[in-house]
Amino acid sequence: MKKSFTKILLALCIAFVGSIIGFAGVNAVKPVKAQTITPPDGYSVHNINSGYLTIESSGKYYVYGTGEETENETVVKGNIQVEMILDNVKVRGSKSRAYGAIRVMNGATLTIKLVGSNSLVGCNSAPGIEVSEGNTVIITSYEGDGKTTGYLKAQTGGSTFIMGSGPVGKGGAAIGAAGTYGSGTSTPRTLGNIIIKGGTIDATGLHGGAGIGGAYNSSTGSIKIEGGIVRARTQEWDAGYSGGAAIGGGFGGYVPKIEITGGTVTASVGNSGENTMTGADIGAGYFSLTSDAAVNFGNIVISGGNVTCRGASIGGNDSIGFGRVHNPGAYNYTYSGSVTISGGTVVANKRIANLTKVTGGSIKGTISGEPTNGMSAVSLRTITVSGGFDNQELTKLILSDGSSYNINDVVILDTNKLYLYLPKNVKVTSATVGGVVYT
Repeated sequence: MKKSFTKILLALCIAFVGSIIGFAGVNAVKPVKAQTITPPDGYSVHNINSGYLTIESSGKYYVYGTGEETENETVVKGNIQVEMILDNVKVRGSKSRAYGAIRVMNGATLTIKLVGSNSLVGCNSAPGIEVSEGNTVIITSYEGDGKTTGYLKAQTGGSTFIMGSGPVGKGGAAIGAAGTYGSGTSTPRTLGNIIIKGGTIDATGLHGGAGIGGAYNSSTGSIKIEGGIVRARTQEWDAGYSGGAAIGGGFGGYVPKIEITGGTVTASVGNSGENTMTGADIGAGYFSLTSDAAVNFGNIVISGGNVTCRGASIGGNDSIGFGRVHNPGAYNYTYSGSVTISGGTVVANKRIANLTKVTGGSIKGTISGEPTNGMSAVSLRTITVSGGFDNQELTKLILSDGSSYNINDVVILDTNKLYLYLPKNVKVTSATVGGVVYT
């Protein structure tokens, strides 16, 4: 009996001690993580919640988060090539450092492959991803170019600027150049190169920065969208002023080259009030000039994809082209820039700049002035495809004069409509949609 009691007591003690060890030892050190995938072979692994990450040599990196927001930033610098998988990373730039969540510097090229849900927000008007001049950022899905899996929310930091008190409109882009108060500098940084090939991206620019593109008064860099789902916008601050383009220049600036070849792209700028400082959906930011000057929106090329511009119902800006120009009658402004549409399906709720060439695509919207195809004037021809339905792809188009018209990524809109820009005497002989030939 005594032996049995001793055995029972010993067993209880062992179980109790074991539970303490299990609680204080194993469970306490068990990593909390929200990894979507197992890190691939050959990748350096870093938990961003455990500390800052500085990369100064070429290589492959798997960066993941715990699901909790952190201030730990990532810096990629030097003349290096870096591939980085982002897996459920949530970073908001440090208030004490005034930096973006990711900075690419000193001639680096960073390819970001998205997995899970990621959030990159700058602080003190810094970008979510800073891409300064001489650097390149490529964003895609981990599953491959053109795929829409993998999500990224990018946003300019949320400091508030008060009208009349200083640096109005000088914020950075959500993805792109840093503003006056971004990256710890009092001078706005210029833009490098941004290429988007896949993933799903929501980019919101604040305080005069673009959603994707430039910051205050910058006029460098390039933007190319090849695939994925891209939703870019600027959001109002203070008295309803947004200032930057959704895709393109920041307040007082432009991007020399913007190219869209594929993907689903939605661009919209915030607006409020009759005198809104508003940039274009795609193109230049708001220009506030006090003397004769040149106003440029860069060169915009759309050859594919599904592009929708739906911001700024008022404000004197273009959907594609110029942002609003303050007091345009007071000075002698020289306007320049170009829009070339050679494919894709474009929907614009406002006008497209009058410096436009059309050789393809379906364009629902008003083009200012007299667009051409490079040889002769063209005008809108609305074609009704009986029996067609929304988003069916146009696979073949025959014109009465035998000329060519690019139909890459052209789809039916408004149940059965195509919006083509053709020369005056040219008619559509037949259109093939969904395998059916319509004449």
